[in-house]
Amino acid sequence: MKAWIYGGCLLLGLAIGGMMGGASDSAMATPGTPAGKAAPSKTARSPETLETTATRMVFSASPAMKENVPLDQAIDILVAERKSPLRTRAFLNSRIQAMTSNQLAQALANGEVQTEAELRETARRLTTEDPEGTFAHIEKQDFRFGGMENMYTFIDTMLHTWADADAPAVMARLQKMSRGGSQQDWSLRFSDYWAKIDPAAAAANFDALVYLRNMEDRGDMIFTDRSYAEKIVRTWKQRDEEGMNRYLQDLPAGRRRDALEKAAKALTASKP
Repeated sequence: MKAWIYGGCLLLGLAIGGMMGGASDSAMATPGTPAGKAAPSKTARSPETLETTATRMVFSASPAMKENVPLDQAIDILVAERKSPLRTRAFLNSRIQAMTSNQLAQALANGEVQTEAELRETARRLTTEDPEGTFAHIEKQDFRFGGMENMYTFIDTMLHTWADADAPAVMARLQKMSRGGSQQDWSLRFSDYWAKIDPAAAAANFDALVYLRNMEDRGDMIFTDRSYAEKIVRTWKQRDEEGMNRYLQDLPAGRRRDALEKAAKALTASKP
């Protein structure tokens, strides 16, 4: 969108210049045309849409936008041009949006996407188009991130983007993973986010989520019922305390009700 705005501004400038030029031309008689008569009209070229014009202008404004330039080199080129940071961001977003999903996946596999902003934008784009495929790429370690921080930037964005669209599908996919550190790690990140964006849904899936948040199948859980209940209640109480209380009253006796009620009482008692 920023690229379109940038290109639109350029287009507006050209349009104004064209109108001024057109006005001065109309005041001059065209050679060979009698006074008072209009010059023969030329065949008009089909006008470009604003989006097409903006894209053309952006992509011709820097060598970083050429398709054969790797993304990591494109970033270096744009930074070296020492122009507006907003321009750099808009150009890179335009470059990412213009690439196909396969090209983006290949760029990630080559280790060409390294900055936080581009990792997030690429993760959002790929997850929106193919959440299952993107998840599988990460699970199989197809992408090179150049460090744990970059990897988690991508994973968090992937999980959040998919959860915003279909959180139950994310939980179902996590349940298909082998028990172990990766399943637990990703489940902790996803379940914490779900508790923030939809605490009622997280509460409805409480038992399954607590299981995913732990590697143990039996015995004591490291990430306990209470710790996750507190995350759910904290957000729910802020958004809809009456709805939360009604939900708790209707719950049958059991671990979920015990954990959520204790968390709610503890939160109330902790506030003056």
